[in-house]
Amino acid sequence: MSQVPLYNHVRSGDLVVGKPVPYSIYDTYDRLLLRRGKVLKSEQQRKLLRVVGRTRAVSPSEQPSPTRRAAKLESIELNQHEHFDPFEQFFYCATNLQRAIKAVWLGKKDEFRERLSGMISRLGNLIDRDADAALGAAQLTKDFPNRVLHPMRKAIICDLLSRSAGMDGQQRCSVVGAALTANLGMLELQDVLDNQHGGLSDEQLNKLHEHPLLSANMLRRAGVEDVSWLRAVLEHHERMDGSGYPRGIGKGQICDEACLLMLADSFMAMVTPRSYREALTVRSALRELLGGKTVRYHSGYAKLLVKELGIYSPGTYLRLSNDEISVVARRGKDPTSSPQVYSFAVAGHEKTGQPHQRLDNPRHRNLAEEDVAIRGIYRSEDIKIPFSMNEVWGYSHVAEK
Repeated sequence: MSQVPLYNHVRSGDLVVGKPVPYSIYDTYDRLLLRRGKVLKSEQQRKLLRVVGRTRAVSPSEQPSPTRRAAKLESIELNQHEHFDPFEQFFYCATNLQRAIKAVWLGKKDEFRERLSGMISRLGNLIDRDADAALGAAQLTKDFPNRVLHPMRKAIICDLLSRSAGMDGQQRCSVVGAALTANLGMLELQDVLDNQHGGLSDEQLNKLHEHPLLSANMLRRAGVEDVSWLRAVLEHHERMDGSGYPRGIGKGQICDEACLLMLADSFMAMVTPRSYREALTVRSALRELLGGKTVRYHSGYAKLLVKELGIYSPGTYLRLSNDEISVVARRGKDPTSSPQVYSFAVAGHEKTGQPHQRLDNPRHRNLAEEDVAIRGIYRSEDIKIPFSMNEVWGYSHVAEK
């Protein structure tokens, strides 16, 4: 799995509105949020820095020992975990992405950039703190339209892949920004296609092929100047074998950020249900991405996708050998390892028409340590029994406050 970078969180007592900050503050993508000595201007700015702000713990040339690194991260967790709610953070990010999308369509360039920049910092912080909870929230949340959830899901996967690939903070930020905005040029078409049962008309197909260029142009007009971000948006529907669009370029011509984004985009499209087809399971989608007759995707990044998500990614519903229905909470140590799950229901029986029933005592299970096997995978739309995501991922204490 990708490694959490070493950092120090800012101390709440160092952030006083109207006074200068004692050190430079960055986000997880190493973007400078406030330089040392600059005055903190508002309570809103203070809250953002309190959540996502970091100070550089070591210089880029220094590498801490594994023991020191583990101790540092443990200290961060003890100090921060008590008040951290990943699902509240995910909701905040999705809400601000929705508002940013509206702002860019209304021509409110400054609001678009401000909202998007803040939510990117928060999203990176969420992935830093609990990538499994971020993946689970992205998979299970139904409170937003697909035009919001699809880019959120892509962005989380792109962040994980870019970390695993060893990309620096600027590259990671570029690909995450591209994932969040790649479909700006086709939002109306996307809403139609999400509910359309038949094939695409010629007009729809033309709009589909044009949307990478339209999205990149919208971002330029909104003031986005990051060349890698813009290029990733433009090239995210190209393919390594030259079969993509809008330009039909191939291997060696597509930037690394776009190679990551095209993979995340295709994967999420496969595992998301549509009105005209069922969603693929994660396992089936990974098999399709890796087993095509032609090499359409970057093979190295495709392998990283398997490594990062595993066969059973967080938010996947499973049927166990004891007939319990579980949701995956934590990935295994490697792609083939059994995950940690939360069992919350007992499977019904199709032949007798008996429905699924809630467990009297929901429980966490580490399948790697128990004599319980995975017998099947459910589609998300097949499970109607609700449960608390805070309980699944160990944040009940936060939800109760």
